[in-house]
Formats: sequence, C-alpha cells, structure tokens
Amino acid sequence: MDSLADSMASVQVAEAGRASPAADTMAPPDDAQALPSEEERLLVHEMSRVPERIVLCVDVGDEMDSPWDLKGGKTLPRLTVVKKALQNFVQLKSWFSPRHSFALCSLTDEAEWLLDFTSDAEMVQNMLEGLHVQHGCDAAFDLGKLFTALQKHCPPPPTPTATSPPDAIVRVILLYGRSAAVPRVPPAEERPPLLSHPCFYLDALYVHAHPNEEVEGQPNECQGAYDALHAAISGGATATAYLCEQIHNARMLGRHLTLLLAHGAQRQPRDVLGRHVYYNADPAAAAAGGERGASQPPQARPAGEGSPQRRSSTSPPAERMQQQQE
Repeated sequence: MDSLADSMASVQVAEAGRASPAADTMAPPDDAQALPSEEERLLVHEMSRVPERIVLCVDVGDEMDSPWDLKGGKTLPRLTVVKKALQNFVQLKSWFSPRHSFALCSLTDEAEWLLDFTSDAEMVQNMLEGLHVQHGCDAAFDLGKLFTALQKHCPPPPTPTATSPPDAIVRVILLYGRSAAVPRVPPAEERPPLLSHPCFYLDALYVHAHPNEEVEGQPNECQGAYDALHAAISGGATATAYLCEQIHNARMLGRHLTLLLAHGAQRQPRDVLGRHVYYNADPAAAAAGGERGASQPPQARPAGEGSPQRRSSTSPPAERMQQQQE
C-alpha cells in the first residue's frame, strides 16, 4: 500500500497561488484554438486562486468487496485500496492549502450524504476509514440520485466574472466500482443546473472487474458502464472532466488520483495533458503508443468528446486492461 503514497507524493502539481502548469511546462497543442480573451484569462486566474470544495463520492456496493491482487501475493478488498488512495489524496490537498474542504457521499442504492464540507483532513480520513461494503445493492446505480444530492448539498454560486470571482469551486470525484450492469444516466434535460455551472467539475474513477471475468454468473458490462460514465460527465461547462479506469493495480490508481490533485481551474483539457506528461521516464515509448508509458490514463477523455470506443491510442477495457496488471 506504500506505493499509493509514493505515487501521489512524487507528483508536483500547481496549486492555488502558484503559476498554472499550462503556462510553464506544457507546449500548446497542435490544434490550438483561438486564444482566450483578456476577460476570460482574468477569470481563470481569479478562479485558480479560490479554494476547492471537493465531494468524494464512493461506491460501496457488493463488487467493492472483490479482492485486488497486490505485490508479494497479497490481496485486499477493492474498497480498502480505494480508501487508502483517497486518504492520501485528502492529506496532500490539505497540505497544498488548508482552505480546501471535503465532503463525503457513499453510493448504495441511494446517494447517502455522510459528511458535510470540512477542512479537518483527519475527520475526513476517519470517515473514509469507516466506509464498509453494503451487500444487496442494485447492480445498476441510478446516477440521477447522485446528481440530485449534489444539487441539494452544493447549491451553485452566482455566475462568476473577472471582477466577481466565486468564493470557491465545487469538485466531485466519483469513484464507481460496479461491472455487473450499466448505471442509469438521466438525459441532459433532466440533470440539475449545477452540472452545467462553470464553477463545477465532475471527474470519475472507474475501478472494475477484468473484462473477461463474469460478475454474478453473467458476462460483465464494464465497457457499457464506462460509456455511461463518460456520458454522465460530458456536456458540462468545463472541458477538463477526467474519466479514468483501472483494475487490480493500486499504483496506477494512485497515479490517476495525482492528476486530480491540481486545482480544477488550472487543469489542461485531458487530451492536451496527455501529450506532455508521462507516467514513466520513457517518452519515446509513450510517443509510440506504449500503454505503460502514456500519461493519459487508459480511458481518459475530456468531457464532450465522442465514444471512447473510437479512440486509437487508448482502447476499451476489454482490449487493454490485460496489459496493466502487476
């Protein structure tokens, strides 16, 4: 489990009050669009200085009790690995700025709001430690229930401007772990207005069964679930929503979370970031399409793009995940 902390602590990210990594270390994309206006740049600058209110939404359904294989022949329940990774994430974000606050929501058959926003990192970590798998949950979670809970507990602030920035931005990290069925996603017109607010960021980490494994005696639906999660985070006001997926690899899970350490207003669109940062020291391998070398998490997409099944450099779970186990 030490590899989780090592992976996350070794990554330096820009934070509130520092220069954006986009300005210092990342070359512009080949297909760069028109430069933002001065007002837009000022707004981004002001938003990057405000604290973040981060909601950790953790699936505690039956499949989170599945074993994850670790180095040395050890196994741990999937939820245990996830809790440790999120505890490290909370600790690092609190080190960056004590103004950040965290809330906790668990996913059973409902979206249960367990902890309101607090800057007490130790309290958040203790609440995470107290999460346990709830057996008998529906295989297909209704994401509409999560959206409703978020709208209730995270009312959107007034639309920000360069001269009137928000007091904070809201970030949601959805950690989903069900492969037996495709989650239900409400149509765009039925989603609450929070999801399209410019100060709202929704990311998803999908930890799932191996594509060749049966779940509850049936072929699993990990690709369909991935597509549904992609649809759920697409169409928002921001172009930096990340969707990553992983099976049985604690170190890669930690690396995915490092991408979410950076302040939401400072992040590059996911496809741009993937061209310039590498998960190992072999950029040539990444340029050649090596799965382990590419920094772009295997199923990462900026919100609003097409089906993940059409990607050329990152294939669907069934084709790619066999190469990522340790």
